[in-house]
Amino acid sequence: MNKDLSITSVKLRTSLLESPFKPGKRILEMKERLKHVADILSKSPPPSESGDFLLLTKDKQFASWYKLDGKKITIGRLPECEIELQEDLVSRRHAEILRKDESWTIRDLGSANGIQVNGENLLERILCDGDVICIGDFEMIFVANQSI
Repeated sequence: MNKDLSITSVKLRTSLLESPFKPGKRILEMKERLKHVADILSKSPPPSESGDFLLLTKDKQFASWYKLDGKKITIGRLPECEIELQEDLVSRRHAEILRKDESWTIRDLGSANGIQVNGENLLERILCDGDVICIGDFEMIFVANQSI
């Protein structure tokens, strides 16, 4: 085995052990998130067409499906937003979801309260199937390649 690779591997394992996040806790959080997503999806009528979607929920109840098509989807309180969320915690133009090559990226547009993906505050992120996006009290579950 390459000595430099072995040293790097030990440093990486050491940094993981010293991190404030315990691997067991992260796995438990992921399991809970996946259980939550599966529960909501099982109670939601499937979309009637194929493609990439956001499943919008409020108070852990199904609200609606939004098909991601085109290059950009804007989320906010303004009526001209493709996904309009009427709530005080949501900015007028809160976030956007952009198509980049074969993936979708969510980006905060300088909102007052920010966005979370899977419980992590962030400004921008490429979305993966099953990601849970929180904006205000709304949750959106990203469902990639939904087929009927």
